[in-house]
Amino acid sequence: MTTVETAPTLFAEVNSIKYAYRHLGPDISTGSTPIVMLNHFRATIDHWDPSLIHALAHTLPIILVDNAGVGHSTGEVPDSIAGMAKHIETFIDHLGLKEIYLYGFSLGGIIAQQVTLDTLSQGLVKKLMLVGTTCGYGPNTPPGTLEQPDSAGVQANSGVADVQMSNIQKLFFYPSATSQAEGEKYWARIHRRTKETTGEVRAPYLPVGQNLMNMAIAGRKWAAGEGSLERLHEIKIPVFISNGKSDYMLPTQHSWVMSERMSNSQLIVYPDSGHGAGFQFAELHAKHILLFLEG
Repeated sequence: MTTVETAPTLFAEVNSIKYAYRHLGPDISTGSTPIVMLNHFRATIDHWDPSLIHALAHTLPIILVDNAGVGHSTGEVPDSIAGMAKHIETFIDHLGLKEIYLYGFSLGGIIAQQVTLDTLSQGLVKKLMLVGTTCGYGPNTPPGTLEQPDSAGVQANSGVADVQMSNIQKLFFYPSATSQAEGEKYWARIHRRTKETTGEVRAPYLPVGQNLMNMAIAGRKWAAGEGSLERLHEIKIPVFISNGKSDYMLPTQHSWVMSERMSNSQLIVYPDSGHGAGFQFAELHAKHILLFLEG
């Protein structure tokens, strides 16, 4: 099986933008519905956890994609979630996919919600997986409905020029010895893909600059009123929601609120973990996802 460490980078060119992506697992021509996976703030397709991806790719086709302006893709990062979602929709349409499972982690989960809402009438997204993410606030959000993160701490660690393991441990993992140790293992796993294993230059986290500024602006707009909160009831497809027990970046309470507002959702909260619970418990998380998709 092709692995995260060896999968070649492919490109889909649409409207002068080259979307970089990788395919792992069974061939899509077998008829299996693929999982399209959208990664977190600043992350590229070089930052997916091999333990999670490999566990999923044994069963289903997996498509990892860099959105416009990120990683190996060309173009510019839009300053709205709607703009980011439109790029993903364009990419999926170019591949000729009529039905997908959509997995979004963190910012990827925000984009996944917008893609799902945009394409409800088409039935593009058969099942939706939202991991460590948020619905943002709506125009009629009651006070105190959603917890606020430690904005200063999140910004200090997520906006650094050179992302280090300590930043990821703070943002993604619970402040216990066991969770922090899992953070070290995760950091090592996502760096197993190198030029030596692929012949390709590894993409860094999205660097400081206009594209990163646009990404942050889009996130703030979502949080401040452009979010999906008021439209979650429109999503009737099966939805899998998961998080750690104490998410430092996007408070776990947001996951509870999303699960309450979508009639066909289920929620799993992992112990002794935070934002990156899906990586801390990668193999268990993959089992939960596959059970959800098989149901």
